[in-house]
Amino acid sequence: MDRLKTDYRDDVFIGQRKYRELDNGDSTKTFVDTTVYSQKGDKFGAKDVNGITKTLNALQEVRQVFVDVSKWSNTAPFTQEIEVPGMQSTDVPIVGLHLTGSETAGVLKALNKSFSRVDFVETLDGKVRVKCLSKKPEVSFALALKGV
Repeated sequence: MDRLKTDYRDDVFIGQRKYRELDNGDSTKTFVDTTVYSQKGDKFGAKDVNGITKTLNALQEVRQVFVDVSKWSNTAPFTQEIEVPGMQSTDVPIVGLHLTGSETAGVLKALNKSFSRVDFVETLDGKVRVKCLSKKPEVSFALALKGV
C-alpha cells in the first residue's frame, strides 16, 4: 500500500476571498482569485480520493497465501519466500491463520501447531518471507494477510 499524504494545509487569509471578473469578449467571463494569502493551501482531487479508496479497499481484503511444508529451508532459522502479487516491502499486513471453518478438531490442532511456529512474516516487493526461528512447521497451512 502506498503511503497517503498526511500534511494537507488549508488556505489562510483574512476576511473574504476576492475575485476579479474579466470579460473574455465572447459573452463569457473568467474569475481570477485576487485574495491575499498568508498560506496557500493544498489542492485535493481525484488522485487523493483514489489513493484513499484504494487503501481502504486493501484494508478490507484478505489474501490467502499457501505455506508449503516441503519448501522450508534446511537449517534454522527456517525460511521460505512466497509470491504475493502486488505486495510491497512497505506493506504491514495483519497476519493470521487462514481457516475455512470446516476443519476437524485434529486438523485444526495440527494447523494451529504449525502456525504457532511462525515467528516472523516479512513483506518484500512481490512476496513475503516467512521465518520460523527454532522449529519448522510439520504440515502445510495458509496464511491470511489483511491489508495488502
